Amino acid sequence: MVGQSAISTTLKNSIQNHHLGHAYLFSGTRGVGKTTIAVSLGGLAAARGEPTLLVDFDPHGSLTSYFGWDHDSIDDSAFRLFEREGLA
Repeated sequence: MVGQSAISTTLKNSIQNHHLGHAYLFSGTRGVGKTTIAVSLGGLAAARGEPTLLVDFDPHGSLTSYFGWDHDSIDDSAFRLFEREGLA
């Protein structure tokens, strides 16, 4: 994660000590590694047999696209729900 050495260290320690949190929220500017970290942590948790859910609130659908889905072809999304409710 670009410019986030403290968080990177905390996550590395959590992984090494098998103490992943129940939830993580990544936000920030484009290109800092939010999607990459989400996919990596999600994959690690799933590989360990942990129940895993990744939720994509990005209006560009970066996480959705990572898994091979065209976010524009999905009729509804969490982001569109927020838009309809005036929350986005």
